[in-house]
Amino acid sequence: MISRRTILTGTCIAAISTSAGCAGRLEEAVSGDPTTEEVKSNAETIEYEKRYRNIDQYKGEYVHYEELRITDIVEGEGTKEYILTFPDGGFTDDRVLYGVWDGNPFKEKDHVEVWGEVKGLETYTSLTGEKTVPKVKFADIQLLEGA
Repeated sequence: MISRRTILTGTCIAAISTSAGCAGRLEEAVSGDPTTEEVKSNAETIEYEKRYRNIDQYKGEYVHYEELRITDIVEGEGTKEYILTFPDGGFTDDRVLYGVWDGNPFKEKDHVEVWGEVKGLETYTSLTGEKTVPKVKFADIQLLEGA
């Protein structure tokens, strides 16, 4: 005999599966994560050094940065982790941002504009050793044309 709970669970899964395009919005509503529009409308550009040295003060704040260059990508389960450099950081990794993204893929060397929420610091291993840099959960990434 099938219980009422089994039927309701199956119905919910079927309804969610058929509305795959809405799955992201449903997840935002359930998880309490901010919408892309909320992040974009409240994002500020915070100077790199100021954010890095006062990271606890900026946790949970929304940020926006233009003209970042993707220098490395790590594939995770359903997400991608990007290492990005600021235009004046060059190849020395002096000004690096670590970001988590679950949207459309980007390639190394892409120039992008990003919006997201500051999550703290992240330590990763590079060719030159361990690096600790600001971490952002991206709400949106846009490819810059002609970059």
